[in-house]
Amino acid sequence: MLVLQGTLGDTAYQLSAGQRYSDVAFTPDIAGDLVFSGVASQVQRSNRANTLQADFSTPLGANHTLRYGVYGNYENATASSNSWVFPVDGDGNQASTTPLLIGDRNAFHASTAAVYVQDEWRIGEDWTVNYGLRGDRFKAFGHTEGQLSPRLGVVWNASDSTTVHAGYSRYFTPPASELIASTDIALYDGTTNQQSSAGNNTPLAERSDYYDLGISQKIGEHLTLGLDAYDHRVDRLQDEGQFGAAYIYSTFNYRLGHIHGVEFSADYNNGPFSAYVNAAYNKAMGKQVITSQYNLDPEALAYV
Repeated sequence: MLVLQGTLGDTAYQLSAGQRYSDVAFTPDIAGDLVFSGVASQVQRSNRANTLQADFSTPLGANHTLRYGVYGNYENATASSNSWVFPVDGDGNQASTTPLLIGDRNAFHASTAAVYVQDEWRIGEDWTVNYGLRGDRFKAFGHTEGQLSPRLGVVWNASDSTTVHAGYSRYFTPPASELIASTDIALYDGTTNQQSSAGNNTPLAERSDYYDLGISQKIGEHLTLGLDAYDHRVDRLQDEGQFGAAYIYSTFNYRLGHIHGVEFSADYNNGPFSAYVNAAYNKAMGKQVITSQYNLDPEALAYV
């Protein structure tokens, strides 16, 4: 990654360019997996992502700071598998002891573009309000989607020792390209790897509303306690799972999701000694799988 920072008059800027490459592979015990489960899959996924980002900050008078920027990301991903399977008859019984080799390779491109603007408004000495808007556009598999996402956050310095914050954010989260398994499930019809579900919709971007409320309290000179509660309501909730014989994560979507919880923290600092304690409670729920359905059994699909 390369980063350039500087100022143009009153405006501070940061420009960055980067590249990320990831590769994950799984090699099976072919004979053992065939005997045990009737399928042995060699899987490899790779992804190369190129990113450009520019961020700017400009003070507007004594009480406002305008922040704005753009982001671009372009990815090249490949997903390939070589699967050894046995043929089956019309009743699903193994019809031969000679395995078949089925190859499946897919390459795709994904791009993300975003722009944002945000104002920090300082109201007196005790209040700070941050509000803004972000626009995202995601394109992959010939499908384009996007969203305008508002943000609002308020911080109140109630006293020298007490700070209260509250916020709302709308999020748009594209799926991670390296976790997308673009599989042609029809290739495995009539084999021991035939899929029981015909659903194979490509993973979608997640859309969510996030609410947050918290308080930070200093006790004496050395101890700070914090309590934070959040509620996250999601459309097309993304999740990951390890499916089949290859222990590699794949992404799928629930139609709806709800995540909420609370978090407590205690931070102690006294000269050379410091300590931190954190405790959290979280509950997450997803309902109705709507993408990559072939990875789950029909009973599991019906349950969720």
